[in-house]
Amino acid sequence: LFGGTGVGKSTILNTLAGRAVTETSARRPCTTEPLLYHHVSATAALESAEFLPAYAKKAQTPGQPKAGSMGVEFLPHEDPALASLVLVDAPDFDSVERENRKVAEDLYRIADLVVFVVNPSKYADEETWRAIRRAKADGKAAAYVFNRAEPDDPALADFRAMAEGAAVVEIPRDPGAPVAGR
Repeated sequence: LFGGTGVGKSTILNTLAGRAVTETSARRPCTTEPLLYHHVSATAALESAEFLPAYAKKAQTPGQPKAGSMGVEFLPHEDPALASLVLVDAPDFDSVERENRKVAEDLYRIADLVVFVVNPSKYADEETWRAIRRAKADGKAAAYVFNRAEPDDPALADFRAMAEGAAVVEIPRDPGAPVAGR
């Protein structure tokens, strides 16, 4: 999950997992270390020395604050519906924190699919569109999630036009979504 500060990447991961697996907060930036939510069958490959060799690898405790070091957190699951995916809650690529930008870049390089998350307040930001244009130029598979929008939100229609007809998944506001610590 790739996007700017505060667009709801962590909340979407919690929703996909069906439970609170990562911290969400109004504090920005919130995610300072990536969380890899993966099937137990992928544990050995992800924890190998060859995978993200510059990063410390550690187990993650759902809902706990992240340390903000050059680390990557792993949280295995046994959900067969997600067995072939590694869902990554990445730091923001437009962060005021230089380290977050570096981590987001490292994750972008190894991603098979980049899921861009935008919301009504950040969907038209230049940093977002620079990243989307780059993914297209790099030939990266990409998907788009427009988060926290009502179906009639004019920003959603504007984003669809800007995305040149790409399929956009709408995720409406959900006050009951699982959030760590709640």
